[in-house]
Amino acid sequence: GKPLLHVQEAPLKDTVHVPAGGWVVIQFKADNPGWWFFHCHMQIHVHDGMGLVLAEGVQHLPARLTDPVYLASALPSCAEETKH
Repeated sequence: GKPLLHVQEAPLKDTVHVPAGGWVVIQFKADNPGWWFFHCHMQIHVHDGMGLVLAEGVQHLPARLTDPVYLASALPSCAEETKH
């Protein structure tokens, strides 16, 4: 059958409009290890699930960045924010 995707004809974009109930396929060169946040342009929509974190090449990160004990001590807590 005919292929669904034509990667040689794909547009080069950094934003994509996805209609309600729609979907999109993205392709990118994964050569920068870390956690990358994909999100809707409207912050309030992130709370509705219109965002995701892509973990790329985590095995290549320094060990401390995958250590929950280190991260708990190094990153600020949201606990103070919930008190207000």
